[in-house]
Amino acid sequence: MTTSNDIPELPEFDAAESTQAEAGPAMPSVPEATLMTLRAGLPCPAYNPRADKAYYKFLFAGVLMLLGCLMPFGPQMDMAGYKTMSGGIFTLIALGLVWTSWGAINTGKISMKWVFLAFIPFLAQLMALLSAFSEPAVMAGKTAGLFTMGTWGEVFAKIGAALPNSEEARAAGREVAEFFKHFGPGRIFLFLGALLAELAFIQGVMGGAKKLKQEKLARQAAGAERRRR
Repeated sequence: MTTSNDIPELPEFDAAESTQAEAGPAMPSVPEATLMTLRAGLPCPAYNPRADKAYYKFLFAGVLMLLGCLMPFGPQMDMAGYKTMSGGIFTLIALGLVWTSWGAINTGKISMKWVFLAFIPFLAQLMALLSAFSEPAVMAGKTAGLFTMGTWGEVFAKIGAALPNSEEARAAGREVAEFFKHFGPGRIFLFLGALLAELAFIQGVMGGAKKLKQEKLARQAAGAERRRR
């Protein structure tokens, strides 16, 4: 016969532990999930469906500026833009814009100082474009008979003439290529990237002002509705 002393003691039943075991591991809180995401680093490529579209524009602008700094600023194909003093400064600005835009896509915060600094290469390349045909390299190429264009209007006309498939079009295309080679293709990409950054900034400011105006009108309408009640 077995006595009461031989019966093993059963563990106490905990309803809370049983429910947690059936539900699986507890979900992390929002701060914990955010911290884990930040510790994991940014995905590649940077993507966030909730990020402002302006951050992607700034990122593309920075990449375009960086590409321009890696390309020649003149007819010497081995003389990339970043090898010059001004080109090195522009490269740092482009890297800063890429860095802060990449982070902003993930965190929602951007350092606007790099956007403001992008105005420096924009202004510098704008002045270079306005005086392009007085550049020594461009004048030397025109004197050598490599191209005949003397204004930007003639350059765009020559680009249009290069579109058809004909011998004259191929000759026009060679002239256009020689012109941009002597002017420096990197300057064009740097200007376009800086221009895109400034346009995105202006568009963001206008969009923010419009949103604030809409919110103000909504508050005024809500206040008028409460007063009528």
